[in-house]
Amino acid sequence: TVAPSKPLPNGEDGQFFNLLSTLDTVAPGRMVVSDPPGYYLHQHKDGQLVVHKGYPQMDEGKLWLSPFIGDDTGNYFSTLQDDGILITKEGNETNPGPLVWKNTNVNADTGVYSFAYDIVLDEVLIFEGTDVRNPGEKLWSEPANFQPVKEVTSGPTVAPSKP
Repeated sequence: TVAPSKPLPNGEDGQFFNLLSTLDTVAPGRMVVSDPPGYYLHQHKDGQLVVHKGYPQMDEGKLWLSPFIGDDTGNYFSTLQDDGILITKEGNETNPGPLVWKNTNVNADTGVYSFAYDIVLDEVLIFEGTDVRNPGEKLWSEPANFQPVKEVTSGPTVAPSKP
């Protein structure tokens, strides 16, 4: 989803939680705590990026998941490029492999951007700058998309009748 190209309203204290800034990288198993704290980004070994509420030691649930799921090798990393595109590649930072996922074609100029979670709109977004109290133009956003699996409960257990 690409938002209209206009500045975001000034964020109220605690509205935006920055998870990654330009050229920050998250590697498999690594968790990046938001600024300010309260949310975190986790790069799973299968390449999927997941935004969680809470802290790594006190997880309160998943909020957003990237659509890519690869094998469970731990051979993936993600970075926010200086053109505002969030990518996941095979390999690692020093030996990158092919691109396996990107958020969208943002077509932004080279600059400084942030990947953040907005608690008011319940979405992840990329905006210009790094100041969560005064974010710049929104380049991309996507609603929080995690839907927990409903637990299936079976009916009452009935003992088999004896012949």
